[in-house]
Amino acid sequence: MTIPRLFAIGFIFFCACVAWSTLGASVVSRTGESDERLAKEVARLWGGQHEQAAPAAVVERPRVVTEQVQEKDSRGQMVTRDVSRTVIDRVPIPLDSSRLKVDLALDQRRKGLLWYATYGVTFAGTYRLHNPDAQSRRWTCTWVSRPRKPSTTASPSGSTAGKCPTRVTFPREST
Repeated sequence: MTIPRLFAIGFIFFCACVAWSTLGASVVSRTGESDERLAKEVARLWGGQHEQAAPAAVVERPRVVTEQVQEKDSRGQMVTRDVSRTVIDRVPIPLDSSRLKVDLALDQRRKGLLWYATYGVTFAGTYRLHNPDAQSRRWTCTWVSRPRKPSTTASPSGSTAGKCPTRVTFPREST
């Protein structure tokens, strides 16, 4: 083998490497552009990401507040009188324990040339909390399930997917 022949082989090898690198970069770039656009369509068609937060419980503690109010009487003189009113303080109650069951069912969906992992979720939870006060109090527990990226269309099952946070509030008398 001669030197010019080795240079020719090296030049051909270099050109092939540049060509393959260019082709790979264009495929990665086009896939990324397509993924950004298609991910929004996937979220719109089949629902976006959701977060399930732990429930927030609050105990209602009523207390009487007495304020001094100044008013003008019938003669136009300033009179100070005491006014009592009931104020309800809402104090958070920490959860003592939780027992959660989550069933995830992978459902891969194809959109364009890309595959997206979508999931069906079944969630069940049992939470335990206790009244921190010695006397019976009224308490409220709120669960919030919110989409990370809200969608505005209905899911294929017919339910509305991610239009707004779901709040369920149960007022109870605790002992």
